[in-house]
Amino acid sequence: MSRDVDLICPVCFGLLLRPVMLSCPHSVCANCAQKLYDQQVLTTVRGQSRVFLICPSCRVKTPVSMRAGVEVLQQATFLDKPLRMARRRLARRLCGVCDQAAADVFCKRCEVYYCTDCKDSTHASSAFRSHSVVPLTEDGSEGTECMRHRGRIVEYFCLRDNTLVCKLCLQKTDLHKGHQTLAIVDAANRITVDEIRETVQRSRELEDVLSNMKQTSQEASDLVQNSVKDARHQIVSVFESLRQALTRREAEMLRGLDVMATDKCQQIHARNAALESILKESKSVLASHGDEKNLKSAIAKLKCKQDVSRLLETLESIPFCPKPTPLVAVMPNQFSFVHALSRYGDVIEAPPLASSLLVDRDLQNQLFSWLPQYENPVLLFRASIHGFSNRLFHELCDFQGPTLCIAKSCEGILFGAFTAASWVPTPAWKADPYAFLFFVSYRDDNAELVRSEVFQNSVHAVYSRKDYGPTYGGNHDLAISLDDRVWGVDLGNTFRLPKDRRIDFLEDQFSSDLEDLEIFAVSSVDILAAKVGSSLAWRQLGMKGLAFDMRQSLQSFLPLDYNSLVLLYQTSSHGYSNVDFHRRCDYKGPTLLLVKLSTGHIFGGYTAVSWTGAGCYETDPKAFLFSLSDGRGRPAVKLELNQKANKAIFCASHMGPAFGGGYDLYIDFDHVEDSCSNLGHTYVLPKDGLPHTFLAGTHKEWPVEEVLVYQILVDST
Repeated sequence: MSRDVDLICPVCFGLLLRPVMLSCPHSVCANCAQKLYDQQVLTTVRGQSRVFLICPSCRVKTPVSMRAGVEVLQQATFLDKPLRMARRRLARRLCGVCDQAAADVFCKRCEVYYCTDCKDSTHASSAFRSHSVVPLTEDGSEGTECMRHRGRIVEYFCLRDNTLVCKLCLQKTDLHKGHQTLAIVDAANRITVDEIRETVQRSRELEDVLSNMKQTSQEASDLVQNSVKDARHQIVSVFESLRQALTRREAEMLRGLDVMATDKCQQIHARNAALESILKESKSVLASHGDEKNLKSAIAKLKCKQDVSRLLETLESIPFCPKPTPLVAVMPNQFSFVHALSRYGDVIEAPPLASSLLVDRDLQNQLFSWLPQYENPVLLFRASIHGFSNRLFHELCDFQGPTLCIAKSCEGILFGAFTAASWVPTPAWKADPYAFLFFVSYRDDNAELVRSEVFQNSVHAVYSRKDYGPTYGGNHDLAISLDDRVWGVDLGNTFRLPKDRRIDFLEDQFSSDLEDLEIFAVSSVDILAAKVGSSLAWRQLGMKGLAFDMRQSLQSFLPLDYNSLVLLYQTSSHGYSNVDFHRRCDYKGPTLLLVKLSTGHIFGGYTAVSWTGAGCYETDPKAFLFSLSDGRGRPAVKLELNQKANKAIFCASHMGPAFGGGYDLYIDFDHVEDSCSNLGHTYVLPKDGLPHTFLAGTHKEWPVEEVLVYQILVDST
C-alpha cells in the first residue's frame, strides 16, 4: 500500500486539510468533522446533550458536546510535515519510496510511483513479474500501455485504423506501414467533440439496430420452433387419422372375409346335404330293383322302370361340382398403397399450379409435362395483387432460381415463358439453353399449348434489369412492361417461330394491354446422395454421355476418404448465374466440378477447400483438374498441381469457379461464352497439349451443354 494512505481523509478522500483528531487513530479534515457533526442526532447522556461523531473507517464514536461543537477536537499538528511532503511529492511526482528522486513509472498493482532505481530494487524478484509497470508521460501522468507491446506507452494515433500505437508498433511491425500517424496531442487537436459525439451517436444507433436484429432473430427462432411444433402436431394428427382409417378398413375387410366364408360354407353344407339325400334314395331304389328275380310280373317291371328313370333324371339334373379352389378375397395393392402414402397430400390429386388463376388444369398438366425435372411451384408475384410495377417484380422475384411466367392479355390471349436462370437487378444477359416461350392456340374451341424453344444465341435467352419487366430473347422475342401494362412479341431472334402450326395473333401482335401476370418459382428435383463405392452412385451422376469407363476414371482420381455425393448446382435446373453458384456451393467443403460441351468434351476440377466470396486465392495441395473425354476417344487424364498449391483456386462473389493462378480453368456462369482455360500456370499441361485448347478443344465461345457441382462428403471414421 502507499505511504500516503494515512494522510487521506476518510470522508472526502482527499489530502487532509487542517486535520483534527478523533477518539480513534484516524483524523479528518476540520470541514469534514463539521459535516459529520451536522449529520448526527442529538443524544442526552447524564443530563448533558451530546453528539457522537462516527468514524467512517472504524465506526468508533467520538463524543462532542452540544455547546462546544467540533471546536473541542484537538488539531493533528503532527501531520503537518508529512502533509507538506506529500503535497510536494504529488506536485513533483516524487518517488513514493525514497521521496527524493522524480518518479519515472507507476505500478498499477502496487499503486505506487517509483523512480527507476527504486523500481529496479523493489521489483527485481520474480514475484513482481505479473505487475503492470507503466512509464509516465512528460506531464507526469500515467501513460496508456500499448496493447501489443507490454511496458510501452502509446505515443501516436493511427488515423487509418483509429488505433493508439507505440513506437515499436511503427518500427518493428508492418501493421501500420504507409498509414498516416500523428502524435497524441496533434491527433486529439484534429478530432472535435462533435465528431466524437457523432461517432457515439452512430454507435448507439448501430447498437439499437443490433438489438432489433437480435430480437428479429429470436422471433425467427421462435417462429421456426412454433412452426415445427405445429407441423409436428399436424403430421402426428394426419398419421393418427391414417392409422385409424387403416384400422377401420382392416376391420371391415376382415368382417367381409368372415361373411364371405360363412356364406360359402353354408352353400357347401346345403349342397352336401342334398347330395347325401339323393345318394340315400339312389341306394334304396337300386337295392329294391337290383335283383332281376323280383322283375317277373309286369307291374314290377314297370315300377322298376319308373323308379330308375326318375332316379336317373334326378342324378343328371345335379349341377356339375367344380374342383375345390381357395377362397379369393379382394386384397389391397401393397405397392399402390405405399406409393400413395409416400406422397401423402397428393392422394387427392391437385393440378401443378393450384394457385394459378390464369390457366386451367389441362393446360397446367401439359405445361409441366415440359418440365419433368421441376416440382413444387411457389407463387412469387401476381400483378393484380402486388401491383403492375417492374420494381416490385424484381423485389419479389430476383435471385429465386428457375421461374415460370404466365400472362394474359385483355383480349384473352394466354402466353408465358420459362427460364432456369435467376432474375437479377443489374443489367445483364443470361445464358439459358433450357428456356422456352409458350402460347395458347385455339383450334375448334380446343385450347392447345404451342412451345417456342431456343434455337440460336442462347447466351441472350433472358435480359434482366431492375427497370425492365420479364424480357426474353436477343431482340426481345417476348417483352413485358408491367409499368405500362403492355407486352410485345417478335419471334425468330433467339426463340424459334413454330412452323408446324399457325398462330394468327403472333403476326401482328406487337403491343397489347396486359390483364394479369403470374410468376412462379419452381424448384428442381436434386439427385440424392449415394454411396460412391457402389455403381448406383456413379449412375446417378446426372450427366448424359458419361460412360462407365469415364466414371471409373473419375472415381480413381478422387481421394479415398470420401463416401457420398450430393448435387449442389446444375445449370439445367438452377440456371446460369455466378450468384446462384455461390449461394448453393459456398462453404460446402470438398466439391467436384463437371463440365460437358456439345462437342463431346467432358472435363472439370476437384478442390478439398470450400468455395467462398472472399476475393482471394486459396491453398489446396489436394486440388486437381481432369479431362474425361475430348469427344474423339482420348483416354481420361488427371492434371496435378505443379508445386503452386497456394493458388489452387480463386474465390470471388462475382465470379464462377476458377482454378489456378492464370485461370487454368474458369467457368463464368453469367457469361458462359467467356469461360476459358489456360493450363500450365498452376496445373500441369500434358506434353502433347496446348494450354488453351486441351480441355475444351477451343479457346473461346465454349458450347456449354451442362455444368454440375457436387459436394464430396468425407468419411468421418
